[in-house]
Amino acid sequence: MKENGYSVRAIRSDGSIFYYENDDFMMTKLEGVDFPQLEVFKEPQGLGNGDIITGKRKCSRQIELSTVPRHYNDGNYGTLRSRAIFFHNPSYTYDLEVTYMGDTKVAKDCEITTLSIPTERYKKNATLTVSFLSPHSELFAKNTDKTNLSSITPRWVVKRSYVNGKKLLYATEDKTDSIIVNYIGSIDTKPVITITANGYIRNLSITIGTVTESINVEAHSGDIIVIDGSKSFATKNGEMIPITTGADYRRLVIHPGDNMITVKAQNGDAFKTDISYIGRYDGI
Repeated sequence: MKENGYSVRAIRSDGSIFYYENDDFMMTKLEGVDFPQLEVFKEPQGLGNGDIITGKRKCSRQIELSTVPRHYNDGNYGTLRSRAIFFHNPSYTYDLEVTYMGDTKVAKDCEITTLSIPTERYKKNATLTVSFLSPHSELFAKNTDKTNLSSITPRWVVKRSYVNGKKLLYATEDKTDSIIVNYIGSIDTKPVITITANGYIRNLSITIGTVTESINVEAHSGDIIVIDGSKSFATKNGEMIPITTGADYRRLVIHPGDNMITVKAQNGDAFKTDISYIGRYDGI
């Protein structure tokens, strides 16, 4: 499967890594990394034919893969077998990184539900089969996408005006209040907004689309304010900011497509805003 563009590695919660497709192992099966199973809830119509759809959800993700040692007929077989048995320990959780045709997605927080590596006869290869259960229906991007609220203005040097001892000026970075983030994932994701103060600022508002949340806070040069869309509170320099009445930053969501994000302060504009998020996908 290596030749067909597949590559899978498991990262154990203690940092250990196992490759299912490399010079030592050949992967023969991979299932469960396309679309998750859907569950639709229904009730019979009280009158007439058909049903009433009462709800639907995406189920947790079951991933099954098989791999075989490439060197089963030489002295390395015992070593490879021991490595596989040692690594697959149900006491740990696992992140599965799946690469297909150059695209990498991650199934996070997986638990081992099935594990098999038969005790075959000498010089007869055994297949390692593992089933992982991820509590998440979606796959995650491997890397975090980042952007910031600034614009770059190109500036070209005029050589005759060069002053000895000073740098040539090629461009300037100007702060802007808003930016459009084009998110190509298939599932909503949560942003992490980091605001670094370069001077005095007071009271912030963050808007994504039609949702606006406020933070009653004062900050001075060097202070760092973090708004994590997966949490109901914000922090300043790692300490929780007293919750602003009515605010809940879990309502800040980046949707698939274009998202207008605006960050403003009631007083002062000496700050820089960085936005990061991890893409979420139905499959690979």
